[in-house]
Amino acid sequence: MEDKDSVSWNALIAGYLQNGLTQESLQLFRQMQHEGCEPSIIATTSVFMACAELSALPLGQEAHCYALKVGFTADTFLGSSIIDMYAKCGSIEHARTFFDNLKDKDAVSWTVMITGYGINGFGGEAIDLYNEMEGHGLKPDAFTYLGILMACNHAGLVEEGLRYFEDMKNKHGLEPKLEHYACVADMLGRVGKLAEAARIIEDMPEEPDGRIWSALLAACRTHGDICLGERVIEKLLELEPDKAEHYVLASNLYASSGRWDGVRRIRNRMKEIGLQKDPGFSWIDVGGRVFDFVSGDNRLPESEEIHRMWCSLEEKIRGIGYVPDTSSVLHEKGEEEKLKMLRGHSEKQAISFGLLKTSGNKKIRVCKNIRICRDCHNAAKLVSKVVGREIIVRDNKRFHHFRDGWCSCDVSCPPSSSEFPHVNPKVGCRYFRSPSSSRGRRSGRPADVTIGRFLTSAAASNWPVPSHQPVLLVVEPG
Repeated sequence: MEDKDSVSWNALIAGYLQNGLTQESLQLFRQMQHEGCEPSIIATTSVFMACAELSALPLGQEAHCYALKVGFTADTFLGSSIIDMYAKCGSIEHARTFFDNLKDKDAVSWTVMITGYGINGFGGEAIDLYNEMEGHGLKPDAFTYLGILMACNHAGLVEEGLRYFEDMKNKHGLEPKLEHYACVADMLGRVGKLAEAARIIEDMPEEPDGRIWSALLAACRTHGDICLGERVIEKLLELEPDKAEHYVLASNLYASSGRWDGVRRIRNRMKEIGLQKDPGFSWIDVGGRVFDFVSGDNRLPESEEIHRMWCSLEEKIRGIGYVPDTSSVLHEKGEEEKLKMLRGHSEKQAISFGLLKTSGNKKIRVCKNIRICRDCHNAAKLVSKVVGREIIVRDNKRFHHFRDGWCSCDVSCPPSSSEFPHVNPKVGCRYFRSPSSSRGRRSGRPADVTIGRFLTSAAASNWPVPSHQPVLLVVEPG
């Protein structure tokens, strides 16, 4: 096209985003600016959605800065996208600050903030906000209930979650959809109520999809129920026989119980139909550069330094109770080989690198394309205690905020509120109090003015980034 107007750019950017080409949609946004076309609210909203999907906080902050300069932040739809972006980047305090500063909050704004608390593991905060929403006379919809169910799921608040599930039907006359049943089944499965989870799935008015069965299979592996797990494997592979992740889950179920014959049978079946497991990797943004790590990989010049850092951290956390969980290594290896493999896990490398390259109280933010393993999860909790810094890991399921030896997904209560003060008296269970919550808010500037500088074209061109991470250049208007 010779003359590209705002409408054509908006359509193209949105089209790329809707088809999963997130990085390309950000590149188009940059190209749009370079060609002298001012981005509209629609295009800018697409950028926030892309940054949310990629958990690209620095880029999202720059887009927020641009939206502020051109006066877009008063738009309620774009404002909700900003809240969603910060929440999905693990910066829940910025999400809440922006939410609190919104002059006109509609049901969507409240729902996005509730869901943001949910995916970050702040179940008590989500419940508080839901109650506040109802107090303002706003009626929750199906999306609001999905958010509050997700929050109860990730915080282990099973009784509360089941009550909201019933309220959805009986109090507000909303018919639960597949996603709501999936959330309830996953919630029950996570706490070991596998029979109840299976019953919920069987009683669903719709045919359960692969996501629901895979969630139940993961719970079977966690709680060691091989009998139910094998029945789920049969249903899952019959429903979606071409998805490698289902075979990996099945293999992991057998491996965790030491049934290596079952592992070999599943892996041989994968080979027969030509399926390959996606490699697990982690990445971290340090100083505007994105570094990615693969388990056991030593490509970086700092690899030896990273290894020494982790060995030093491991020695410290062993002193406060860390015992390597070799059951997280789902391979038929000896104990020493398993310990070596554990030390090379990608999230441990990324955390060590982040600690090497940053200082002070700066949060360590790591992303991972698959679920964090149990050993890395336990280790990260203790590392956060010995280094006195918050570590945030976003895996393919949720966020984990590690702080002072605890994780936001922990459902057990600490010994006393004096040792861990963020206790919700309403539900009697520990949860992390977000730093920007309405109670006990820390002083500081609002999110609108705590934004990074614009990138220069030179800085952008020098960023070595992997294929999953974009580079965004925001050009100041005029």
